[in-house]
Amino acid sequence: MEYGTLGTLRPRRVLPISALAVAIGVFAACGAAALLKLISFFTDLFFYQRFSTTPLSPAGHHLGALVPPAFPILSSHTMHVAPTPSWA
Repeated sequence: MEYGTLGTLRPRRVLPISALAVAIGVFAACGAAALLKLISFFTDLFFYQRFSTTPLSPAGHHLGALVPPAFPILSSHTMHVAPTPSWA
């Protein structure tokens, strides 16, 4: 019995591959949620000096107007200073 061209899947393989895709999606969603909690934690720590994971905007901080634009600039400079691996 033919199931189609070379690129089509056999019906008995569809369910295991679909289950694997669902498992990968669940792990990716959990990882994304953990990263959001880390971003919230470090935003609260650096802008408000408290240990919390509640998501807050850094807009109401007391550090000055030039602090939020300084983070991307400083992080880009640290990337240029970082050592290049030997295999690159």
